[in-house]
Amino acid sequence: MVCAFVQLSLYYWQHKALLSQKVATLSNSVPGLSEQKSDTLTLVRQELSLDDRNRLRPNMQVFHTYTDSRANEDNSPPPIIPNPHIDGVDYAVGMIMRHQHLNYTCVIYGWDPLCSASDQWMLQMGVDQLALKGNQPFYNVLVADGTSRYAAQENLEVHRSPTFVNHPQIGRYFERFCSTYFLPNLEKKKEYPDDANIVLRYLAPVEP
Repeated sequence: MVCAFVQLSLYYWQHKALLSQKVATLSNSVPGLSEQKSDTLTLVRQELSLDDRNRLRPNMQVFHTYTDSRANEDNSPPPIIPNPHIDGVDYAVGMIMRHQHLNYTCVIYGWDPLCSASDQWMLQMGVDQLALKGNQPFYNVLVADGTSRYAAQENLEVHRSPTFVNHPQIGRYFERFCSTYFLPNLEKKKEYPDDANIVLRYLAPVEP
């Protein structure tokens, strides 16, 4: 790969003046060509000798393979980083909860061992007025009213009569509703590999 780039660079500097002259000539002779980069490069390539094109072809193939692979990397989803369950995190992904003060029903789809929101958000939401402030787990939850929220552990409790949470993002994180909890999809299982045991402790056996 390095050799290919070196050879391309050397060829460019050796022929810079010639190529620049050809581009300028072609751009001036064809109206609007300067705004069509791909067409300009095509015509310049046609102006190169057959020997030049044959000599450059292997390096250009390596270059295009490299750029195509980088494009695929940029479009690929980010890797899933597992979050093992730790002491102090009482609840788990898939559990249906109730907010003790706002009385909304929700389902957990993620958690942080401590509040990871910005200082501005914590100030706006009054996190410093909580008993444990931000030094407690916070949960990402889908709420039955269609909103998504970030709730402190001390404000949540296991719902005594868990019901289906109708939220437009449910299908993004869960496979199905299992009468008392939501079964996480494969990505969520990888992200929170130990949470099934927490659900089992509170509710019913989790299906494999």
